[in-house]
Amino acid sequence: MADYTAFWGHDDLSDVMVVLYEEAEDGSRKRKRDSPLPAHKVVLAANSQVLKAQVPIAVSKHCSCLLMSKTGHDAWSKVVNWAKAAGTDGTEQPHIDFAVPAGQLEVGESVLKAMYQHQPDLSGFGQVALLQLLMLADR
Repeated sequence: MADYTAFWGHDDLSDVMVVLYEEAEDGSRKRKRDSPLPAHKVVLAANSQVLKAQVPIAVSKHCSCLLMSKTGHDAWSKVVNWAKAAGTDGTEQPHIDFAVPAGQLEVGESVLKAMYQHQPDLSGFGQVALLQLLMLADR
């Protein structure tokens, strides 16, 4: 796995914002992180099936029409256009919601950060925090 640590938390080439929030047992939002985290769709999609399912996909109508006319079937009509992400021209970037159990905002942020690291440094975590991190990463 490549190391993307230099991109963690920076707007450089980011194409999505992650809104990290605590989820109550009844499914309502309790508290969220002060500000969304800049992220990169390709890193999130490669490391989490849950986040991959939420990655906003921009579809180019021109490309899909061109492919449909050449292939003759609808299977090729969905063209993912990663380069067309919002945010680089001052517009708002798409958001992904990432729910964590109550009291675990910091753990949720650590899970996201670990997705960017080849070898995540978990030396500062106690046993309870490590268990929470593993359970959240397994979602």
